Amino acid sequence: SQIFMPNFNIPQLFNLIQDFDKQLIQLHSKLQVLRDAKRALPMIPLKEPYQKGWKRTFVLREDVRISKYATFYETLLTKINSVMYWQNKTFTKTRRRKRKKVQEPIEQTLKSFSLREWEHIKNPLTEAERKCFHTEKHWLKNSDVFEIYYVFNEPWRYVLKIEPHIIAEVKMLDEVLEQQIGELKKLIYNNNYGHKIEKLNKGRVSNWRRDLPERPWEVSPHKNKAKHTIPDASED
Repeated sequence: SQIFMPNFNIPQLFNLIQDFDKQLIQLHSKLQVLRDAKRALPMIPLKEPYQKGWKRTFVLREDVRISKYATFYETLLTKINSVMYWQNKTFTKTRRRKRKKVQEPIEQTLKSFSLREWEHIKNPLTEAERKCFHTEKHWLKNSDVFEIYYVFNEPWRYVLKIEPHIIAEVKMLDEVLEQQIGELKKLIYNNNYGHKIEKLNKGRVSNWRRDLPERPWEVSPHKNKAKHTIPDASED
């Protein structure tokens, strides 16, 4: 049996590939435009606001609030505050310990900054605010590496406050827009075009492990050395 070969010469095949790549880029651009349009939709006030669980945030501790540094720490809080939502006011999770169910409080901390966020040009912290942080090494279980984080020195200046989470407005819904976004996403992901589009836009497909710093035991002693300078292993 003979293998069927399409009747394309090399230039024609190259043009077809280029045309297909252009269509994928246009497809992705159109999806981005639709997503931007969705984000730009206004919020609509509800006639009857309702409570959906509880909200917990940080606020200034009372003695800090009445001190001369209140404005400084209030401004800093807008940049490092965190918000947590929960179905009940206790903010606890059920854990099983020694075959017994116990309620454990859910931890909530102020925002810390990774090294990349700290050095990013859009980091909102001023020079005075940066002096209020120190570095810590955090072990990332999923990546098997230590990463440096900048952590606030004096978290005691803030306390947690729990209040009802009130829904007073909702995002406007555009059914036509939602349908168009759904159709494009289905076309891209059902045909596995995602990686191809990312490679076309960024020059490569992202690989989270490749972008991590090397672990000490994985670094070759001959890395970045000219081949002629490496002694032959057979001589050992």
